[in-house]
Amino acid sequence: MNFSAAATSAAPPLIVGIGGSTRPRSSGELALRYCLNRAEEAGAQTELLSAEDLQLPMYEPAPTMTDPRAARLVDLVGRADALIIASPAYHAGISGLVKNALDHLEELRLASPPYLDGKAIGCITTAQGPQGGALTLSALRSVVHALRGWPTPLGVVIDTSRRTRTRNHSRPAQHHDRPSAQRDPAPQRYLATQRYLATQRTSTYELARRRLND
Repeated sequence: MNFSAAATSAAPPLIVGIGGSTRPRSSGELALRYCLNRAEEAGAQTELLSAEDLQLPMYEPAPTMTDPRAARLVDLVGRADALIIASPAYHAGISGLVKNALDHLEELRLASPPYLDGKAIGCITTAQGPQGGALTLSALRSVVHALRGWPTPLGVVIDTSRRTRTRNHSRPAQHHDRPSAQRDPAPQRYLATQRYLATQRTSTYELARRRLND
């Protein structure tokens, strides 16, 4: 999308990026910066709220907001035309840093429009593997829906483990370089459990059928 034409007759849209992690130059923050740079190239105005800006007190409803960083977050989101939110995957869920920031948007409940109503929200997650990233993306999109926002059709999962494997591909194979199926027995345990449950369901069905026929 090119915002340059719209900017000639009105102010360019404001796109706010929220997220990252406390690790310097985290994958999520790099992804946010890339997206915001591309938006600027297309003519948008952008603001980034990275981990340093999201070191907020735990959200607690109060008559007035005393933390200046929280007030800036609420002000920018309230004025934004769209958001891009990036979160690392922590046990298949949004990080506490990002979730606490989103909880502060409760202060927009009386705004017009309230919360994220009518705003397009781009969602990005980063994870050491696609499964945790996909589950976290789903969780993030659910929070956006709860805040009345519109998650964009494209959601992005960045599998940071692929970068590690690419960087190490030229080394001789070592114990910790074994294929993930050998290193992690969880998939085998999951399949074995599903086969057992399927057997139990069949046994229960057969027992009930026999009792009905007696």
